[in-house]
Amino acid sequence: MKNLYDVLFEGQIPSGMRKLFKGQKQAVDEIMRRAAEGTESEWIAEKGGLEEVLNFSSQRS
Repeated sequence: MKNLYDVLFEGQIPSGMRKLFKGQKQAVDEIMRRAAEGTESEWIAEKGGLEEVLNFSSQRS
C-alpha cells in the first residue's frame, strides 16, 4: 500500500504534506478500487495507467 501511495503522489504532494494526511491509505484504496472498476483517476492516468502504477509499485522495495 505504501508503495502505491508513493507512486501515485510522489512529485505531486510534498513529503512534509503527505505526512500530515492521515487518510492516505483510504484514499489510495478508493482510487485503486475505482480504477479496477474502470474509472481511472487523474492520479493514475498521469502515471501511465493502472497496470503501470501496479508494475512500478511492485518494483519498489
